[in-house]
Amino acid sequence: PHLPANPQLACLHERLIVNTTYTVTLKSTPASGYGWQLKQLPPLLNLQNTYYTPANHCQAGVTGCHGNQTFVFKVLTSGTGTLQWSYGRMWVPPSTISHCVDIIVQPSLDRP
Repeated sequence: PHLPANPQLACLHERLIVNTTYTVTLKSTPASGYGWQLKQLPPLLNLQNTYYTPANHCQAGVTGCHGNQTFVFKVLTSGTGTLQWSYGRMWVPPSTISHCVDIIVQPSLDRP
């Protein structure tokens, strides 16, 4: 899902399947020092990659231009858990802006 940085956003709910990939994309402005930090990662998932993609209208070298921060997870095992992020600068105390996803992971459909 593509999700905005929203301090009032309640946890989303997602149903996942074992042995699939799950991707979360959040709006971010890392050029100004702000970004999403993963604060809670349930053992049901493994973080495979995280990357930033600038918005299409951003010009090279422009400071403070926003874009999208993407997190890619491998779904490992069935169960329930919560992913949680906080938005802020690494060198200051965590902000109150957060995002969370409650997940339910079901067994793989191709199980014998």
